[in-house]
Amino acid sequence: QANNRHIVQLQGVLVNEKEQPTGIVTEFLEGGDLEELLHPEGVGKIISRTQKINYAIDICKGMGWLSGKEVI
Repeated sequence: QANNRHIVQLQGVLVNEKEQPTGIVTEFLEGGDLEELLHPEGVGKIISRTQKINYAIDICKGMGWLSGKEVI
């Protein structure tokens, strides 16, 4: 289990009738998913450039943590 504030917890994997992965289920995150925040398509809240940079830094920290654990 990944216990790091920069890592979203995986809850499960969705499979089709051929048992091929078709999606994932993650923990609930307040504020919605990252794609909706970055590309609101006219709806949702607009986030600042600074906040986008902070998200990128957090993602890098999470990827670095996963790399250190040899997960990726």
